[in-house]
Amino acid sequence: MLSPVYCSRLAKSPMIKSCCVETILFVCLTLSLAGCTYWAKPGGTSAEFEATRGACETWAYRLFPLMMEQVQLSPGYITPLSSVCEPLGHRVGCYPTGGVYVPPTYGTVDRNARARDYAVAACLHDAGWVPVKSRAEAEAITNSAAQAPPAE
Repeated sequence: MLSPVYCSRLAKSPMIKSCCVETILFVCLTLSLAGCTYWAKPGGTSAEFEATRGACETWAYRLFPLMMEQVQLSPGYITPLSSVCEPLGHRVGCYPTGGVYVPPTYGTVDRNARARDYAVAACLHDAGWVPVKSRAEAEAITNSAAQAPPAE
């Protein structure tokens, strides 16, 4: 099990770097296939999970700091030109509408957010936590260590 400190300390080694990349890829694949939001560890507690998650998030922010960038969300355009006609007594009066320029809209995104999320997931996995699909499954795994008979 690679801790964030251990992994970052030896990140220059090609063998360790490969191991970290493989772990991140495994967790990414697991998360994308499962679509899960729950984590479980035999015998784990929520306090232990929160402490581990906090350490993992700190490590991930060091690896992938905020990289805010302004991006264009929609291009500028000109509204279609059309005619509106209204009756004016025995005549019809028409006038054009539209043809107004609407400027592009912009928003800010964090370019490192996805990589940081994957790093947190890999770190949690390295600490023994596994992603699961439901709260019931997480509780079953977490309680499995408490229900195991003592070794003789």
